[in-house]
Amino acid sequence: MPAEAQPVAAPSLPERETVLHSWCVQSEWNAPTIVGGEGARLLTADGRSILDMSSLAECSNLGHQHPRVIAAIRAQAEKLCFVTNAWGAEPRAELAALLLERSGFTGGRVFFTLGGTDANEHAVKFARQASGKPRGWIITRDRSYHGASYAAMALSGDARTAAQSDPEAFHVLHVPPPYAYRCPFGTDTEAACRPCSWSRTPAPTASWRPTVSGRRCAVRRTPPAST
Repeated sequence: MPAEAQPVAAPSLPERETVLHSWCVQSEWNAPTIVGGEGARLLTADGRSILDMSSLAECSNLGHQHPRVIAAIRAQAEKLCFVTNAWGAEPRAELAALLLERSGFTGGRVFFTLGGTDANEHAVKFARQASGKPRGWIITRDRSYHGASYAAMALSGDARTAAQSDPEAFHVLHVPPPYAYRCPFGTDTEAACRPCSWSRTPAPTASWRPTVSGRRCAVRRTPPAST
């Protein structure tokens, strides 16, 4: 009998041709492929061992392939991989209790999200709901990053995404950070920067009008006094 035909594996396309990567020019992306890790080091597909100086964007502060982390993931996967958030889950309840205990937030509750952008958007929702101001103004800093959704880009004082977002539409105000080393008002010390910033901040008015001040042209916006 003729031998049974073996399936032919499809040719593997390079990742730069199949994946859209964030925060980069797509045609210039050429990062190494990571195939493993151990402790503070990552292993690349071309056989190198490199030191991970950022803990993979601060998400792996326990190190890569920590035995206890692997064991915990394996144990939970063997028991239950997923449950909808409408139902209860023992690991979620245990984590919430630990977070409340460690934070000292007695009587509080934990709201779990999928990431930083999601968490920031929900924080704004909670603040507006708790204050009774569904369109209340949110104050954030220039040169800050709060995520990549449209609302989070409006919260961010990030020059890379400023042209794609509309802070006013999301009721967001940006103010200069308290950074005396490069004071936006041209002062050299914290003591001199503080009164300068107050004196150059316009009083609340009923109009929405940007004012430009200082050597760095820092924008200070004032919401309506009734908000």
